[in-house]
Amino acid sequence: MRSSLLLLVFLSGCAGNVVMVDGIEIYEKVWDRTKGELARRAAAELNCRQVDFTLVRREGRAPVEVLVVGCGRRGMYIKPTATAGGYRVVGSWHLTTVTTDSQGSVPLPPSAPPESI
Repeated sequence: MRSSLLLLVFLSGCAGNVVMVDGIEIYEKVWDRTKGELARRAAAELNCRQVDFTLVRREGRAPVEVLVVGCGRRGMYIKPTATAGGYRVVGSWHLTTVTTDSQGSVPLPPSAPPESI
């Protein structure tokens, strides 16, 4: 009984509060971490420090696709996931598309080779 209670306390602490973002339920701590990661990337890849975030898609309660908008540009970021041996494996965020406010395409910045999952 005690181990079950400890496990329950541990799991509830990891997951955190669930919040609604753009009509999608997601873990608050995970969303805050995602915004921090993508804000740093957008500063470099979109050349913009003032950005807004739109959650597009999640897996479980974690974001896997986020639209970042700022400085007249929109960048779509994805976080690849896979299942290996019954475990969920998550990659790092990748910028997949950049557009300008006039819907014109902007070349993607040079990036490192994709990480294997």
